[in-house]
Amino acid sequence: MLLAFQLAGLVFVSAIVVARWQGPPGSIHLVYGFLAGAAGAVGLGALYRAMAVGAISIVTPIAATSAVVPVAVGLAHGDHPSAVQDAGFALAFVGVVLASREEVHEARTDTRIAAGVGLALFSALCFGMSLVGLHAAAASGGDALWGTMMLRVAGIAVAVAFVVATRTHVQGRGRELVRLSPIGILDSIGVLAFSLASTRGLISVISVLSSLFPVVAVALATIVLHERMSRLQAVGVSAAIAGAAALAAG
Repeated sequence: MLLAFQLAGLVFVSAIVVARWQGPPGSIHLVYGFLAGAAGAVGLGALYRAMAVGAISIVTPIAATSAVVPVAVGLAHGDHPSAVQDAGFALAFVGVVLASREEVHEARTDTRIAAGVGLALFSALCFGMSLVGLHAAAASGGDALWGTMMLRVAGIAVAVAFVVATRTHVQGRGRELVRLSPIGILDSIGVLAFSLASTRGLISVISVLSSLFPVVAVALATIVLHERMSRLQAVGVSAAIAGAAALAAG
């Protein structure tokens, strides 16, 4: 199924690249895009494995801290956020972690939780590296569209390599694949939006704003699926929104 939405995203982005009719940037930028896709795909696999062996309520908030990586890279390369934005960083990070936390009543052993934490930290590192790679693919003579397309190519390559290496039997109905296509398209639009935004603002700020997706997921689950938001999640959503406002205003 992951392969299906990756393919849908690749077809979507490739169509835009062809319609624009503009050649690729330098090869180094294509490599950055490919590495970003590979890191993201590996991170996603690590996250799924972490949720399988550990506690979801612990794993998900840890994975949501991936923006720490591009923030560190941005600050190391001369980003100078304002005092208001510094406060926004703290609020957004705390908000995302709290909003991502789920109430799980299933008992877990310390060993399973520890395994989940390690994989979650690894997935956060991979996701953060993917954001840095996307920025590098789009900035300084690069191209956001080509970078996003290479990200999709890498995602498919990693998925195919995994299927071949593990001899996993892939099956799926045509209708199910069609239903997954919008996910791949929306995900590609989000990736492209981040790439473009990272060339126009501080990557340390843009990456934190882009990490607010768990807040959107919690809000949609409450509105569309009528799920109940815990008090902790409500506090997290409020903190994340306040943090995003501070980052945008700074």
